Amino acid sequence: MLSQSAHKTTAKQKLTLIIVGLFLSLLLLEAGLRIAGWILSFRQEYRNKISIQQKGTYRILCLGESTTAFGGKFSYPRQLETILNNYDIGTSFSVVNLGVPGIDSNNILDILTKNLNKYKPRMVIVMMGINDQDDFGSKFYSIVFEYSKILKLIKNYVFYFQTDNALPVVAEKILMNAIRNNPNEYDNYIYLGEYYNDIKDLNNARKMFNMALKLDSKNESAYDGLIKSYLLENNFNKSEDIIKKALDVIPDNPTIKELLNHHNYISRFGSYDMANSISISKMLHKSETNSLNPGINNKYFNALTVRNYHNILNILNNNDIIPIFMNYPMRSLESLREIFKSKSTITFIDNETIFKNAILNNGALEYFSDAFAGDFGHCTTIGNKLLADNVADVILRKHFNN
Repeated sequence: MLSQSAHKTTAKQKLTLIIVGLFLSLLLLEAGLRIAGWILSFRQEYRNKISIQQKGTYRILCLGESTTAFGGKFSYPRQLETILNNYDIGTSFSVVNLGVPGIDSNNILDILTKNLNKYKPRMVIVMMGINDQDDFGSKFYSIVFEYSKILKLIKNYVFYFQTDNALPVVAEKILMNAIRNNPNEYDNYIYLGEYYNDIKDLNNARKMFNMALKLDSKNESAYDGLIKSYLLENNFNKSEDIIKKALDVIPDNPTIKELLNHHNYISRFGSYDMANSISISKMLHKSETNSLNPGINNKYFNALTVRNYHNILNILNNNDIIPIFMNYPMRSLESLREIFKSKSTITFIDNETIFKNAILNNGALEYFSDAFAGDFGHCTTIGNKLLADNVADVILRKHFNN
């Protein structure tokens, strides 16, 4: 009886240690993310202070998520300021980037009045909604620490640091700490492997994916990342060998079969970058046929986004601030217009046409670093320039008769 009791106590202790380990890993991830967020905010705030120190300028605020925030000095708000001032129309412009990675429209609305009082803009540009869930989802997110969301945000911060010419070491340290504190959690190895793939540190990427496979020999994501590490250097023989091995371990697995199709598709072009550009282009254009159908476009905005757009408009109108609303690149403006059928104070900006035409001529990778939203992604420096040029053109034509 004593041995059984001792055994049960030991089992409980092990379970407790596992739970505590997971909790500590989450705390470390959160702490690391807060540091990364602080660095991003500090840099962004530093640039914003430079803008607002310019006395007598026409001030514009840009609100949004990572699609607004990312790029550092090459983000679309920063480039917009340069473009507007280069026109030399007799008005000096300062543009403030208030984009926040991972933010939803509830949070944008919550801090709007504070930002208006702080920056005192004459115009506000809004592009938002991609992070919105339904009302329950948004409230749930504000209460519960979402592990998978945090890991996605880590990748977003890595992208920011890369585009801002800073060392992208924060996310690596966060994930390495998570591995040290919970070495039997294969997901951490996979996310770190994906990070190494992103920065083309392929040997370390393979080590991480192989560690994940030691913990879970049938893990589809680990095989996916390992195969990609060889495709990135166009080593098609090695990637094919791994696919065959994966099919031996998990035969008839649909994900692995899809990886084989992906491998064959890339090897046909002889280059991962070329195939990826074509693949992203197809993804970005897959809904083009239906993009002008208002019934389909309404899927872009749920009730939460619609309500917060209206709330933001009311606040701006009450403060005599010009509202500029625009949809994301590749998405039809009609879905946004429908929200405000009877409103005449809004200036709308269409980003769909210019991006689709540009991608048809130059390929998707020229303008997008990914396709995270399915039909659009985070812009490259050139993509942000295209966006800023379009915004500047509308502002100058409609509000400065230029």
